[in-house]
Amino acid sequence: MQEPSEPKGQYFSPSTGEPLAWYAKTPDGAIEVFTLPGFHPKYGTKLLPVTADIIAAYEKQRAEEDRQRQEKTEAQKQRDHAEAAQRAKAEAIRKARAEADRQAREEARLNEPLQAGRYLFQDPRPTGTVDRLKFTLSEVDLKPEAMLIHLEVENVGVDARAETPAGERRTIRLNLVSQDGAITKRSAIHIKEGALAEGKNSIIFPSVGKKGAFVMEFPRQEDPTTFSITVNDHPIFSAINLHSALFQSF
Repeated sequence: MQEPSEPKGQYFSPSTGEPLAWYAKTPDGAIEVFTLPGFHPKYGTKLLPVTADIIAAYEKQRAEEDRQRQEKTEAQKQRDHAEAAQRAKAEAIRKARAEADRQAREEARLNEPLQAGRYLFQDPRPTGTVDRLKFTLSEVDLKPEAMLIHLEVENVGVDARAETPAGERRTIRLNLVSQDGAITKRSAIHIKEGALAEGKNSIIFPSVGKKGAFVMEFPRQEDPTTFSITVNDHPIFSAINLHSALFQSF
């Protein structure tokens, strides 16, 4: 089928009124317009010069076709929107179920009884600073009768000898606080490594810029899962949960 070459809407000569287009009706009654006389390329019927009534019907037909196309496009947009909303809803449900499953697994894991062994804290490890002594929790060893807490300490800017009157010592008390608030004092303390010195059931912390590591031993708690550590009654590690640490058997 040939496409019209005249400007849209110009089917007659403005000077003579003669037709500039020809038409034919298809078997289903649709009007098709051509720019040259001849015969319909599909049905072989003779093309006739257009008339005002034919053009009016043709324009009405085109307007209806445009309306139907717009309705079809709008309906497809609505279907696409509904499908997208359904997919988004299904994805939200999937994520909610996955999160609920994750939380259930996490809750089950947190309720598992602790085993005897080493509980290692990986970076970022729990850290706290008191009186410019920086403490880092590196490991907790659970034994049937004891709980060993491994700490690193670094003096980040205070010389105890310079700030303490002659003949006096700066006392640093480290205690374990269980989840129910009960305070447990250490049963032993041991140097592990670094610039620390032994004292009488105590250790001497490093001088400015130095660091070391030590182990505090506490009696085994009934439920050691969650605990805090205080220095001079100031909490440096709060609500430490051993389930969040990496477990290794002895």
